[in-house]
Amino acid sequence: MNFSKIKYVHFVGIGGVGVSAIAKMMLYRGARVSGSDATKTEITIELEGRGVKIIYGHKATNLPKDLDLLIYSSAVPSNNPERVAARSR
Repeated sequence: MNFSKIKYVHFVGIGGVGVSAIAKMMLYRGARVSGSDATKTEITIELEGRGVKIIYGHKATNLPKDLDLLIYSSAVPSNNPERVAARSR
């Protein structure tokens, strides 16, 4: 995958240790980053402090229109509304 072409990444389950680390890497590379998670945590608060837009709760409408890539935690089931919406795009 050519990461230089990825401008906007959305993370489902962004509050997890592994997924948040990838989100930070993408921020470092200059990508726009957003995400969703079920609850606010120290990790999501830190990411918000870095400028990441985080939505609490999971809905298909959470996906940005100009999204290039969706990354999700292994804890997020395949019927998650954001995953379903991304597949349909």
